[in-house]
Amino acid sequence: MDELAKAKNYALRILKYRPRTKKEILERLKKKKYSPDLIERVMQEMSEAGLVNDKEFVKFWVNWRREVNPRSKNFISWELKEKGIPEELIEEGLEGISKEDDFGQAEQLAKKQFVRLKNIAPEKAKRRLYGYLQRRGFSQEIIFEVISRLFSL
Repeated sequence: MDELAKAKNYALRILKYRPRTKKEILERLKKKKYSPDLIERVMQEMSEAGLVNDKEFVKFWVNWRREVNPRSKNFISWELKEKGIPEELIEEGLEGISKEDDFGQAEQLAKKQFVRLKNIAPEKAKRRLYGYLQRRGFSQEIIFEVISRLFSL
């Protein structure tokens, strides 16, 4: 099997698990020590075939982070930047998420977690909830509001 076929097979193998950004595939191919010319050819062919599309990746990632593994809008934005997505695509992908959506998401996550913390002292439970929501990228303002609502019930 020639190098081009090996590189393509490798790229396809990493795409089997979830969509990837151009940057992610480029970095993985570079780690495997493929030549820059070969990497460029593989990327071009994969882009033309529609297998690597950053715009579609943004849609996938935002949906996954809002529905399956919830995170805040800011956290998702940071992740997409880390994955090499251009700022315009990030803004476009996140434009439908408002501060109220983030608040609702945080409240929903906190309620689930709150049930698990019901037998713990209130101050300790508040600290744990704060850390839980903070690790998911929610702002202090949202976290304090969610916690105060939960503990005023």
